[in-house]
Amino acid sequence: MQARFRAAELSHDDATSWLEVVDAMQRELLRARDVAPVEEAEALRAMRAAGTTFPSLAPISLYRRHNRARPGTLSPGDTAPDVKLLTLDGAPMALRDALGGMPTLLCAGSVS
Repeated sequence: MQARFRAAELSHDDATSWLEVVDAMQRELLRARDVAPVEEAEALRAMRAAGTTFPSLAPISLYRRHNRARPGTLSPGDTAPDVKLLTLDGAPMALRDALGGMPTLLCAGSVS
């Protein structure tokens, strides 16, 4: 698993993100446990929320134990990096274009 995360992290073509790696591994686990395809979406939701639904399970989460996230280098007042975004209809857009030069509060993170 860690090798798959590392490969996604080192990928410079944005072909595979770590989120796609997690999604693929979770689906592989469900299929290995013979979860019916019609139950897959519900099983994925339960699996992804287990650490927050049942806090005692949080320490066994591979993601939580081997979190590769690191503190960033931005500080209040810094210019946001120009990252690639997609509009709701899937069209590419740069963050700077989306901000339009306006003062902006940018909040980012992930949730389970």
